[in-house]
Amino acid sequence: MTLKIGDPRMIRRAALSRHKNDHRDAETILDLLMRDISGDHAENEQSREMLDLLNYRHSLVSKRTSVVNQLQAFARSKGLPRFRLPVVKARKKIEEVETTQVERLLVSSRFVLCDELTRQIRPWRAARRRANKEERAQLLMTHPASG
Repeated sequence: MTLKIGDPRMIRRAALSRHKNDHRDAETILDLLMRDISGDHAENEQSREMLDLLNYRHSLVSKRTSVVNQLQAFARSKGLPRFRLPVVKARKKIEEVETTQVERLLVSSRFVLCDELTRQIRPWRAARRRANKEERAQLLMTHPASG
């Protein structure tokens, strides 16, 4: 293992945003580590592409989670229990609940979004499996907030 020590003021200057929070700090440190702040070796193009793929997959998963959370909030408001992905079983229960026309429209639209996002996410499983095989990626994934 290699210990790297960075000057907090220099790390802060490297941040893209001046609004400080833990998530942004973790992203900045991760970016500096990926660019190797010590300059020992050049960035691997394959690693950069893998990181881009994983970031895109993460954005899709985040959007799907938001839609599912909205569906869960609706289900809870109608007295239904919590559900997990996939939402196939929950969909039947939610569709059986008495709703207004607007609620039906919103729920059906959210299910369509959820289905489309799930369809978009499936091909990216291979990228995640490839990242899990790389030693450096495994080390990064053990760090909280780095994803």
